[in-house]
Amino acid sequence: MTRTVIKEQAKSSQYTLYLNGPTQVPHSIDMGASEPLLKRLRPGDNVTVTLWRDYATAVRQGKISQETADTPQGEPAFVCALALAVPSGGAYGLYAGGTALTRARRHAVQGLPATLVTRGKEAAGAALCTLPALVVGDFTNVPVMLMVWLGLLPLVRWVVHRQQQRSTGRHARPPAPTA
Repeated sequence: MTRTVIKEQAKSSQYTLYLNGPTQVPHSIDMGASEPLLKRLRPGDNVTVTLWRDYATAVRQGKISQETADTPQGEPAFVCALALAVPSGGAYGLYAGGTALTRARRHAVQGLPATLVTRGKEAAGAALCTLPALVVGDFTNVPVMLMVWLGLLPLVRWVVHRQQQRSTGRHARPPAPTA
């Protein structure tokens, strides 16, 4: 290792370890904190860097080890949330576009069908369900996150259909004119 930078400030702290080593080892690593190892290191000390894929996840010198801030933790859950949200909107876009194209003449005369609005609300709800699933995924793992998202989909469908029933019921009609 060549040097360390430890700047402890109220709003932005810096804990960086600078290295010179093989090409796969990064030249600088954000350590996240000065304890237990970073503040003990001096220029020229030999350290062992634990690499996982493209991440330097830990640094060790002798028996003292410190995890770095360069960790993929949370990345799989975020990628999964994105993979759940984007196809929801994409599937609705394909459905709406296909419906509009295949029945263009009918829609020009009669207007767009109510199912497009219903499916749009369901697609938006499915995309929004990724947010609570992402929160759960941060505390657990991706399969649990996927199960939470799948479990919320029937609730979204029920809420959308319940809202439609309320807006088309007898109470939604305007009052009869009085003579």
